[in-house]
Amino acid sequence: MHDQPWLWRIGCEAWLEQLRGRANAWQPVKVLRLDDERLRDALLRAIDARAGWLWHPCMNRLTLAATGRLMQRDLQASLWIASHDHSDLGTVTAPTAMRAWAPFGAVEIPPGVHSLRALALSAASEVVTQPALDLWSETLAEPSPQTWAAIPPESAEQETRLKGEVLRYLRAVTFLQRNFAACSAWVSDVTHVAIPFRGEGGVFRSCSHPGIPGVVELDLLNEVQILEALVHESAHLYLYRAECQSPLIDPGYQGLHDSPLRPEPRPLRGILLALHALAYIALFYREAQDINTDVADWCGSGLAERLEMANEAADTIDAAAQHLTPGGTQFVAQTMDVLAHAGR
Repeated sequence: MHDQPWLWRIGCEAWLEQLRGRANAWQPVKVLRLDDERLRDALLRAIDARAGWLWHPCMNRLTLAATGRLMQRDLQASLWIASHDHSDLGTVTAPTAMRAWAPFGAVEIPPGVHSLRALALSAASEVVTQPALDLWSETLAEPSPQTWAAIPPESAEQETRLKGEVLRYLRAVTFLQRNFAACSAWVSDVTHVAIPFRGEGGVFRSCSHPGIPGVVELDLLNEVQILEALVHESAHLYLYRAECQSPLIDPGYQGLHDSPLRPEPRPLRGILLALHALAYIALFYREAQDINTDVADWCGSGLAERLEMANEAADTIDAAAQHLTPGGTQFVAQTMDVLAHAGR
């Protein structure tokens, strides 16, 4: 019924062109003894082919300036490239036992010289829940302080709690795939990996990062909040892609505005982030109210609240429309179309 708004997907072509320069400048750490030239050629071939697999947190060694875990991130990037490029990319030398993230779990790599192709084949998986879990933040430069990776379970009770959160996530994503096909496809096009927070304090949290493509971090407190967070952060990732094409807000404008999502005044870009996310969250709740009676009452109240906040953000954007760029004006118009479907 509402497939059309979910079909508005900002591609990563402009981001890929930025990646080209970073690929040419990439210098993996020497201790891994990677074949830099073959890996770089494979990257450039994939960029020329507009390969969607490049938009992934495994590539953050090229997209994030952080200096943490360089060896791990170089290993992760080279293995990810080898998983998608079927040419001979040479070997990697593990100075100690190492682990690499893969969609189905970790790949254990003993010390020594290994064929990248052989490691990639061992990491292959035909059936993967999307977005896949990176439970121990192995794709990132550093784990966020509030994640299980930063503070692993210290007791049997905490291990049981973590297992319950993972099952809750898998149930939520399976529910999304089975009942909201258009929304699920929209999410999985831009969000490939989810990293769980520890879920402490009772306040639901989620975040995404412009420098780390395709990843969200979130609490796993309940299924509906998980789905809202996936929609929310996926919307942000699409906006980050749009900003690679051109600025959405006049770079010289520094004004602050009341935000429907934050207590403190926010730059106009923050209001645009909120509007875009709230429009899609409201659309998800509209569909949930329409087709799933089990959560209809909860989603009905959630829909009304999100629509109210989205309209508040829209009013702010409209009052400051002179500070939008042409690309920003078009982005807002498309976002308002999504909001109109949600508020029908």
